[in-house]
Formats: sequence, C-alpha cells, structure tokens
Amino acid sequence: MLPIIENDHYYLKAVQESDAAFLHRLLNSEDWIRNIGDRKVPTVEATRKLIREKLIPGMSNNYGPYVIRRKLYNKEMGTVGLMYRDYTNTPDIGYALLPEYFGQGYAFGAAQLIVQHARNNWEIKQIGGMVIPENIPSIKILEKLGLRYKHAFKEPGTNVQLWWFES
Repeated sequence: MLPIIENDHYYLKAVQESDAAFLHRLLNSEDWIRNIGDRKVPTVEATRKLIREKLIPGMSNNYGPYVIRRKLYNKEMGTVGLMYRDYTNTPDIGYALLPEYFGQGYAFGAAQLIVQHARNNWEIKQIGGMVIPENIPSIKILEKLGLRYKHAFKEPGTNVQLWWFES
C-alpha cells in the first residue's frame, strides 16, 4: 500500500477501487482525453477493472496515481503521481484535474507536494515530465516545478509527439 501524503492544504492517497466513480469522470473528461489519451473506460465498472487489474498491481516503490483532495473541500479534485516507464529511465510526474479546478493552482500545489515528498523520503533526485506540446498550462507547471525542456520524442507504440522535461 502506498503511503498517504499530506501537508496543510492537500491530502494524497493511492487510487483504490472505491475511487472508480470519481476516476471514471476524470478519465473521460474532455481535457484528459485530449492531453493524456483515451483510456477506453466507458463505465464505472470498466474503470474499477482498470484500477484493479492495472493501476493497483503497478503501484510499487511509491509509484502510481494518488487522488488529490484539498483539505478545505474534502472532495476529489484530480490525480497526481510519479510513474516509472522503461523508456524514460527517470520517474515522471503526472497530474490531472477535473475541469472545475483548472487555473487555481491546485495541480501545481499537489505536484509540488509529491515532488518534495519523493525527494525527501524516497531518495528520488531526478524527476521528469512528459507533455504534448499543445498543453501550455501543463508545461508551465513542469517549469514551475523546476523541470526544463530536454527533447521531443514519440511515445513508444504510438505516433504521439511528446516533449520531455527533466529536473
């Protein structure tokens, strides 16, 4: 089980099957599909299966998605986490919010919390991030986290052009 991570503003907990309805809404949001990709989960049950069969088994060494809750609201706002992909050799940060929380600093706040926690508690020194070039708000968050553009690449198995940032 991944740890709970919190500060005065945010509470991050690992995604669980009980988060299926919330995650279904997030994964099927227009912005998720445009900026991250269609996960093809048309129902809450399909999302629950994705959590059970792919997300939970992939959660190891503190990698994986965490649900973001702002303590003030105690509502699910989005997800944040570090992922490890064989083709990057560096943990990369991912984050996404429901549309009603855009532009208010929540993605940066949650991303900053997990990055600080990773550096202070998991001995992770280098962190990367990948983004489609059109996703300017996400690029600004990566840069604010101290990551800098390194190169463009195509995600393996796709024709998706991505930009790689690294601390």
